Amino acid sequence: MKADALDLQWLLHPPRPPDGAEANSSPLNERSFPLSVWPEPDKISPYFDRLNVEGLPMTRMWNRIATLLAATAVMVGVSFSTGAGTASAAPRLTYTTSWYQNYDSVIVYLYADGKYAGYVNWHSDPDSFGTPGDALRAHDDTAEGWGVEGRVMSAQVWRVASTAGHPSPYTTPWQTGDITEGHRMMLNACLVKGSEEVCTGYDFYVYA
Repeated sequence: MKADALDLQWLLHPPRPPDGAEANSSPLNERSFPLSVWPEPDKISPYFDRLNVEGLPMTRMWNRIATLLAATAVMVGVSFSTGAGTASAAPRLTYTTSWYQNYDSVIVYLYADGKYAGYVNWHSDPDSFGTPGDALRAHDDTAEGWGVEGRVMSAQVWRVASTAGHPSPYTTPWQTGDITEGHRMMLNACLVKGSEEVCTGYDFYVYA
């Protein structure tokens, strides 16, 4: 893992979307927000983080570009659910993403029925503020009865961070453990309640 001297003070307290940010009703952009409701780019730099692929192997570069496009292009509601509850009882899950550290790391912001619910954060490399690398955490922002859970997995890795059982607002400790540098994993972000869950699906590739 390489130390990242980039100013990531925002990561210690990730920005929540501004008041009034509602998921677009347009079926072509359902998980995104009009940029007009966001602060200036320098106030939420990770959201506007430039794509820096210099020196990346071509295969990995295109994997990252494809992942970014999949997460921000055609945005439809996520409705994967399991458990004993009925489909109508589960919230409609949508999300936005903020990528950083050359798209190795990401914050997935979750929305339940259009309302901000919390986030899942994968942080690849340690930084100058003491944030660990190969680390996963989750944050539950509202007391609607659903917790927030993040999972990363590969053939060699399984890591979970969950707010289930804790009153909100609550942020989990970082779930850590060294992983081989450059190892690729899939990330899933969920709202959970008992045996029920609604998830993004393993839509994102992240890296150690």
